[in-house]
Amino acid sequence: MRTSPGISFRYSRATPGTGRIPSSGTRSDSSTSWTLWPLPERRIAAASVLAAAPVLVAALYLAACQNPAPKADRDVLPGGNTAAGSPATGKAPPVSADGSAGQPSADRAGTAPDGLDAQAASRRLSLARGHDWQLPVEPGFTDPIDETQTIVAQFGERSAVLVAKLRGSARELAVTLLSSSGPRIIDVTWHDGKVSETRHALAPDAVSGRAVLGDIYLVMASTEALERALPEGLELRERDGLREILAGTEPLVVINYRDRDDRNRERVRFRHLERSYELSIHRR
Repeated sequence: MRTSPGISFRYSRATPGTGRIPSSGTRSDSSTSWTLWPLPERRIAAASVLAAAPVLVAALYLAACQNPAPKADRDVLPGGNTAAGSPATGKAPPVSADGSAGQPSADRAGTAPDGLDAQAASRRLSLARGHDWQLPVEPGFTDPIDETQTIVAQFGERSAVLVAKLRGSARELAVTLLSSSGPRIIDVTWHDGKVSETRHALAPDAVSGRAVLGDIYLVMASTEALERALPEGLELRERDGLREILAGTEPLVVINYRDRDDRNRERVRFRHLERSYELSIHRR
């Protein structure tokens, strides 16, 4: 079934780690981990939920100063960048292949301050204050990915329209974030256990490629995989078409996979309550 211009839903028998929405309840077994909650025998395909992927980068695009990265992230970012997003050398960014100014990340030698190796450090990020976590070595999705989404991000009374292009497989995931007028903002890749990025002229200083991949994973990961990845003290709860991440009784992130906008178009609605932003995501 295809719905345009909103999210497109396709239903099929599910397997864990495909990127389909998880089943109801706080856990699920290996054969039914992606049930669409109100309709037990229907499954949402990976391409559908991918529409909610690059949420944190859009939020930081609107509110980088209001929501700085945690100290550990400011100290060491992939590619040797500081929190301000400047190259460690202080040199001007090079021009990328498409002609725009871009700063490709490079491998850092040695280990991160907390003892993580460079690859593990590149997958480390913050979900909320006091709750750091780490992406797995590989995405692990079974369905091929080639999607373009339109994202309307809101922070208070401010809003921005962004375009996200996603390509991926079980071993890698690539995200390109563009402004609505076309210029690239940031390119992020997740491959061989490492997250790397290329920043372009429009990239806000505080944007981290790890954050892009983190929010993709919050939306796409199977119940079991996400429960393994979440840090101690956070709970994953799924019910009535919602995925919630809670600290005790306080919801931090709420994802509604079956929401509709004010024009009655299907969308995925992602809300980060602790950071006070939300996104409406439509698949093109």
